[in-house]
Amino acid sequence: MDWATATNHSRTVELASVLAPELAEAWDDPAYAATLFAISDRTWDIMGKNDGLGDYEGILTAVLNSTAYAAGFRKILLYNVHPGEALTYFQLQARASLHKERAQQGQDLTTALEGQVIGMQLGEDVSAATGVGTLTLIPAAQEIGNATVIFGPDVLAGNASVIAVDKVLLPSLFA
Repeated sequence: MDWATATNHSRTVELASVLAPELAEAWDDPAYAATLFAISDRTWDIMGKNDGLGDYEGILTAVLNSTAYAAGFRKILLYNVHPGEALTYFQLQARASLHKERAQQGQDLTTALEGQVIGMQLGEDVSAATGVGTLTLIPAAQEIGNATVIFGPDVLAGNASVIAVDKVLLPSLFA
């Protein structure tokens, strides 16, 4: 999984191999189409610290030793995947823009976590640095708020696209 190492997402792949092996295997399949909202290695460390586990290694230890913790993190991993389409940043933005023109709040993206969706909303502002509008993802769980899609080069994992976000997208963990 060269893409994961090159883009600082190797911990997502490592956790997926433990918690959702079907997902980790799919990323190596050239026929697999999906959009992965990527959780960076740095973010895993921050999550570990916020959970009182120290860093990513603490998360990994908790996942290996607690079925409840493992189940929660499996949901998070699956929620951060939109199966069936490898969408680029501009395709996501165009889809959100189309819904905005139709006066709809946003378009929901299905996720690999059954019954859970992610909303999208296109912002009014345009970055002076990139000339690109802001795209916000609206997760089911609002505890940490919305996530902004980070504009950058398209990264492919087989036939899947990897999209960087600034926060972890949390599903409704109790659904």
